[in-house]
Amino acid sequence: MRVIKRHFSRFCLFLAGCCFALLLAEGFVRIFYPFSRAEFNPGAIFEIDNYLVWKLKAGISTIHHSRYFNTVYTTNSLGYRDKSRDLVKNKSIHRILLYGDSQVFGWGISENQRFSNLIENQNHSIEIWNLAVPGYGLDQQMLSYEKDGESLNADEVISFVSKATLQRTRLES
Repeated sequence: MRVIKRHFSRFCLFLAGCCFALLLAEGFVRIFYPFSRAEFNPGAIFEIDNYLVWKLKAGISTIHHSRYFNTVYTTNSLGYRDKSRDLVKNKSIHRILLYGDSQVFGWGISENQRFSNLIENQNHSIEIWNLAVPGYGLDQQMLSYEKDGESLNADEVISFVSKATLQRTRLES
């Protein structure tokens, strides 16, 4: 019985030492390397969707803080990082729906720096609705179009597929 108590007390002392070491390491990282992890809560911008798995929350604004950038993400009433749009299409406007992943979404950059905004600002006869969602693969882009795209009266639909998305698709199959 005495041997068991001695081993148990040693085990408890070892466990307490490990916990103390982990607390010291956590404190060290928080003090000396505060940007070692992105300060971004995905729950602030994403929500669960039964059809698409996840989607952007509609009508929110949140700040993405990281070591490399501070960016505001604002979504419109449709739940996309795009300006508010009129669903009724003007006949003189060529409407393009642009689906994609985080690259098209503009992860880490301001909305006005995205290529879709730059093109639209240069040519006022074109509307480029940026309907990209970070992490979306081609399957989710197509499902998103099937769910809502038909009702947006587009002249063209473009789905951007990055090399990383193609590689991820190949690895998961």
